[in-house]
Amino acid sequence: MLVLGGLYGLALLGLNLQWGYTGLFNIGIHGFVALGAYTSALLVKASDITLGAEHLAETPIPALGLPFIVGLMGAILVAGLFALITGISTLKLREDYLAIATIGLAEIIRVSAQNLPITGKTRGIADIPSPLFDWLVKSSDQDPTGFVDPNFYIWFYAGMIVVALIVVYFAFQRIARSPWGRVLKAIREDEDAANALGKNPFRFKLQSLVLGAMIMGAVGSFWAHSARSITPDAFDAVQWTFLPWVMLIIGGSGNHKGALFGAFLIWALYSITNFQNDFLPPRVQFDLFSWKIDLDIAGRLFGPLRVIIIAVALELILIYRPRGLLGEEKQVSTLLKR
Repeated sequence: MLVLGGLYGLALLGLNLQWGYTGLFNIGIHGFVALGAYTSALLVKASDITLGAEHLAETPIPALGLPFIVGLMGAILVAGLFALITGISTLKLREDYLAIATIGLAEIIRVSAQNLPITGKTRGIADIPSPLFDWLVKSSDQDPTGFVDPNFYIWFYAGMIVVALIVVYFAFQRIARSPWGRVLKAIREDEDAANALGKNPFRFKLQSLVLGAMIMGAVGSFWAHSARSITPDAFDAVQWTFLPWVMLIIGGSGNHKGALFGAFLIWALYSITNFQNDFLPPRVQFDLFSWKIDLDIAGRLFGPLRVIIIAVALELILIYRPRGLLGEEKQVSTLLKR
């Protein structure tokens, strides 16, 4: 839960930069996450020389076996490159064209992953190595190299994500208070006024789109090496686009603290149904008059329940706190404070 919560927090920092600060409506988050995941997996996955020619012909997936940091950097660069191409072709048009372009790009990426041999088609890519796993984790009690129990490796990985989250958060906080961040907000509020003051809205919006997409690519890389296997179906729009938008709306856009708060709050609500078997039976059977009632609680109740919880929370926030639980912070010039 901490791993995915941290990854959603990272993704929301990128989305908040795009929407909360610049007003860019990106609804193709799952596409940038998928790009990062597949790029990192293809770069880091180790080669297997024992597969044989017949297996390699059926599954022609290149295996480079590069370090994790190379895969992470590759994921960031590829996601940023696709955002750059998308932004150049759409940001000079109306705002809604960006939304159409991003969702279109995301679906093209997902469908391509289902059909291209390099991505393993519908089978995806398995056996993705985790960072430093072989060096940290001992395979047995007699293993002299490793010193971490396999059950505790997940905490090490969660710590990596938390460190990345803290670094990006403070970097984005610094950016938000910089002249560059203030220009982004000026463009969001009145693009014509910012242009009249000598600022190039297209250039600043493109920078914001690319930087946010690079963070989403990093999220894909971290997630791929955490799951250790990826398929195209894992990057659906509900989990990686709709849910982050709900988190940002509830937490509060234009505020990085609100973005992180919304990420962990909604992911906690979304994940709570994973523990239903700890306190409720999976099935309930009883007689009601002449009918035999058989309720599949785990399969039929808790799946829709998590969606209902999120929908009710979103509706209440939109009614009573339209700016989110932690709305945008007002920044007052130091000259006015004197």
